[in-house]
Amino acid sequence: MKLALLADIHGNFTALEECLNYIDTNNYDGLVFLGDYISDCLYPQKTLELLKTRTQGYKTWFIRGNREDYIINYHNSNNKKWRYASSTGAVLYTYENLTEADIKTFESMPICMNISIDYYPPITICHGSPVKSNEWICGKDELMKKYLDSIDADYLFCGHTHRYHKYVFENKEIVFVGSVGLPTNRQTNAQFVSLEYINNKWQDELISIPYDREKLIHEFKKSEILKKSLVWGNSIIALIKTGTDMPMQCVRRAYQIASEDRCFMEDGIIPEIYWKKAAEELNLYDIIEEIV
Repeated sequence: MKLALLADIHGNFTALEECLNYIDTNNYDGLVFLGDYISDCLYPQKTLELLKTRTQGYKTWFIRGNREDYIINYHNSNNKKWRYASSTGAVLYTYENLTEADIKTFESMPICMNISIDYYPPITICHGSPVKSNEWICGKDELMKKYLDSIDADYLFCGHTHRYHKYVFENKEIVFVGSVGLPTNRQTNAQFVSLEYINNKWQDELISIPYDREKLIHEFKKSEILKKSLVWGNSIIALIKTGTDMPMQCVRRAYQIASEDRCFMEDGIIPEIYWKKAAEELNLYDIIEEIV
């Protein structure tokens, strides 16, 4: 039995397509998707169509991530304050390019799932943690042990971290499967985990797949997403090109500058002036000029 575990696509359909091409030619039995299918990159329908095509030829499992939860919560809210800006432009762009049916599909996905296949040992999958899609548990021993003890399996597979990690506690394992679309481990290839049952246990391997990043950057420039997401969108380009988590660096620095300025941030939205200051301090546009 051989499974592919894919997480954190974030709308990078170019990376996803190359991963699926690899899977199609390497004898996989099933595909396990761990959430964050959309947002940050462009044309979410291209990603969703690719996912739909594989439900025909493989056994598939889907859970939702925190990005799907953001979309669902916004859709069901009467307080729609997202606007085209660095703080919310990328998710608003994504939301406006989804259908009602897409959102209902996200709502139908659980945040945690046990997978049992024939006589093989069961595994549990989640995005952040088994109880919360945006919870960060990687590297937090007590939390990881707590959730391992709470599941009916010896193996827990998570997304959310955008980089591969593996921890073993006594006879249980927790694996963070990396990111297809936006890895932050200073590697620029698309990444997913291959899981195979060998010698009476599940054994995982990180698979790294090159893809045409320049093609994706070109698509970014042709689309409207950069005009709508500003600093955030450009930081995503820097991440795609370098594997360095420039988006998180920008948001943290922008928040810090705004806090130092005692700026009131309504609904947690950082004013654009602080995003611009953060981008300047971090030399974001110089980095993009060097790498594009």
